[in-house]
Amino acid sequence: MKAGKKADRQGIMISPVSFLPGDNPDFQDTGICRALCSAEVKRQSQDATIFEEDETMQTIYRAALTVAAIVLLLPVSGQAEIKAGSFEVSPFVGYSLFENDQNLDDAPVFGGRLGYNFTKHFGIEAVGEYIRTGVDDKSITGAKEGQYRSPTDDVDLTFYHLDAVYHFMPDGRFNPFVLAGLGGAHYSPDISDSDMGVINVGVGAKYWLKDNIALRVDVRDTMVTEFFQETYHNLGATVGVTFAFGGNEKQVVVQPAPEPVVAAPAPVAVAPAPAPVVVAPAPAPVVVAKEIVSFDLLFDFDKSTIKDDMVPVLEQAKMILEEDSAVNFIVSGHTDSTGPEAYNQGLSERRAASVKNWLVSNGVSAARLEAVGYGETQPKYDNATREGRKLNRRVELQSK
Repeated sequence: MKAGKKADRQGIMISPVSFLPGDNPDFQDTGICRALCSAEVKRQSQDATIFEEDETMQTIYRAALTVAAIVLLLPVSGQAEIKAGSFEVSPFVGYSLFENDQNLDDAPVFGGRLGYNFTKHFGIEAVGEYIRTGVDDKSITGAKEGQYRSPTDDVDLTFYHLDAVYHFMPDGRFNPFVLAGLGGAHYSPDISDSDMGVINVGVGAKYWLKDNIALRVDVRDTMVTEFFQETYHNLGATVGVTFAFGGNEKQVVVQPAPEPVVAAPAPVAVAPAPAPVVVAPAPAPVVVAKEIVSFDLLFDFDKSTIKDDMVPVLEQAKMILEEDSAVNFIVSGHTDSTGPEAYNQGLSERRAASVKNWLVSNGVSAARLEAVGYGETQPKYDNATREGRKLNRRVELQSK
């Protein structure tokens, strides 16, 4: 711990005596009186510092409660990812640890980020941060470049930098990343003739609570430097909420219903003239096999709920079912190969039941529908690819 920080937290006990030479016969020496008066003033200054630190901790506590409330109130998304072409806005709070040579108290940091993702992996973001701190060891006096000393008390810092961000796992809900960037630092009161340069490096992660809202945590080293001279390392940690806008949306492919098959009528044979006209007997009724009509309904990962983009396909299926009320159908549910086989079997049955319930609630007789789950046993596409797994999360309707 810094020496100054130890001194700030130690109390000085002062006896309840008068500090005026004429008021107390035991303390007639003016030098002793001046020393005691100086100690009392220092104690009052320390009390004010402790009060300010308590206010700072309350501010951080309220910010942490706000972030916790957001996390608890937002429903968790079934599937989210970093989208190419998306913008991100991220307010944050945190805490910064200053290198001892600057003689500054560790303090909270508040700021925000505005970013743009060129691809799923790579993006840039502009960052602004504000820190209000104070001189750590006020017993150090005089002047030294790059270090604050008494009589300076409060110090305001503003950091601004442009960072490049690389996401390692952009397709899932959890996205770890690394970042690095350059910028500047403005100190008030001034610590240099102009703003100092900043080199910023760090690591972090985003955890998506919804498709466009994520919790973000960063740990970074903000290096303040006058290039080719002394460099100060300021370690910090922040937590914030990221709001994403725009980006490339996934395309939903709806498979059209096949064209109905119409059987051609049998030709009628007529005997040539002038012989008596011989009319061939009417042919036996042609039995045409009932058409197999199959619809693919694609579900999200680990979900069995009906999505809005499924409704047009279900309406199409309902129309065909109403054309011939004598035909019964099998509603078959399927999954990809992710997860335990027993769990996937149950998930496929729930998907089939969801489609059957929708059709029944929209006028189709339940007696004409049989819901069956096949789990992961009947894949139509390659489960080794992301697109294949997506297409295997399906429900099909097939006439018996």
